[in-house]
Amino acid sequence: MSEYYKNGEEKFGRISTWFYSRFSRFFVRELHRVAFEEITRRIDQNVKSVLDIGCGPGSLTLKIAKNAPEVRVYGIDPSPYMIKEANKIAQKNVKFELGSSTLLPPLNFDLIYTILSFHHWANQEDSLEKIYEHLSGNVFLVFEYNKDSPLFHLNSHSMSKKQFESLKSPFQKLEVRTIGRVVEAIFYKL
Repeated sequence: MSEYYKNGEEKFGRISTWFYSRFSRFFVRELHRVAFEEITRRIDQNVKSVLDIGCGPGSLTLKIAKNAPEVRVYGIDPSPYMIKEANKIAQKNVKFELGSSTLLPPLNFDLIYTILSFHHWANQEDSLEKIYEHLSGNVFLVFEYNKDSPLFHLNSHSMSKKQFESLKSPFQKLEVRTIGRVVEAIFYKL
């Protein structure tokens, strides 16, 4: 398990995976709604492959795959326990496997996204470099809770607009939007 995690990253073991896979849908409902709408809006006839980094138990990954049955959807997570949970619900056009923000599958993807995972990454700038290399499309999407929202106070599990804007990345453009308690960072490869 440790080869997929960097020092300082939160690890999901058997117990935390069990808890997260059963109760996260209650805690992340708004975040998943915003992410699902934005991701599915961006899937058009040119998008053939999508990668979810930090897919956890795979519930949103599967929902996206069901919504776009002609698209090959990949979900990666550094926790073997999360991948085991995700594989219980896998279907024809979705594949779950071990991986991380710096250990991506040896493929290129038309669209890459991460939901409530970016804040865990030990070296976000190295991860952005890797993602840029594996992105054949032009957008990498990040969805996190908004650290600046007065309605959300779990600082260790959130990001601010300023934090995103301070990152060095190979992407040519960054757009950061807030939607309620959610902050969305859109990294553009032009």
